[in-house]
Amino acid sequence: MPRLFTAAALSLLLVSTSFAEVLTFAFAEGEPPISDMLNGEVVGLIPELATLAVNQTGDLQMHARALPWARAQHEVELGRLDALLTYPSKTRQVYAVFTPTPAYHLDFGYLVFHRDNPHRAQIESANSFADLHGLTFVAQQGVGFEEQNVPSSVQRIYAHQLDAVLHLLLKRRVGDFAIMQPEQAVYLAQSFGYAQALAFQRAPFIPDAQIPFHIGISRLHPQAEQLIERLEKTLNSPAFTHARDALVKRYR
Repeated sequence: MPRLFTAAALSLLLVSTSFAEVLTFAFAEGEPPISDMLNGEVVGLIPELATLAVNQTGDLQMHARALPWARAQHEVELGRLDALLTYPSKTRQVYAVFTPTPAYHLDFGYLVFHRDNPHRAQIESANSFADLHGLTFVAQQGVGFEEQNVPSSVQRIYAHQLDAVLHLLLKRRVGDFAIMQPEQAVYLAQSFGYAQALAFQRAPFIPDAQIPFHIGISRLHPQAEQLIERLEKTLNSPAFTHARDALVKRYR
């Protein structure tokens, strides 16, 4: 009798699983540690966050695809892929329905610097850009966010790529600080063997530093509105908040 019960329970579990809605999420490739393809698997902070939200929503499963970002968005627009986790720009809201609550904030509100910088105390205690007077900002050439949000009065030098920013700061010791997501800074520092030299400090005075990432479902999906309602409940649950914070901490 116990064996029959076990078999029946297993059968019910399989039936339940087979009826779970499978959402295929589109992610960007080539943007580690945020999102990438590695050894045939989609990896990174954003895919892990999407997996976390889907797994905590009943009767939902997730399949991940990583593509060049422009193509990934286009696939969702055409309804060939179901969902994405990104900033809900006006353009994206035309073809996708987004959760009102963000799943995550991409946070550029940090100063990155060498832990042995002689001006470390000044950097860590800064409450405004004026408090960084006399220090040199290592900026990335052509980054609009930095040009728009860092006053022109702040002395700066330019690097052509993000990699070069860290090389200047942590290897050559040129310049005093940069502005970067901590997840990105940690990843690059580890990649180049600079992990022991890296330090970063929250800088709440940087304008427009937090970019909200919401879950979006293609408007061509027949259950788009219902899925958004279910995912919205998950994003507001204490269980998701706790798990998300632990996940983000691991990337920092």
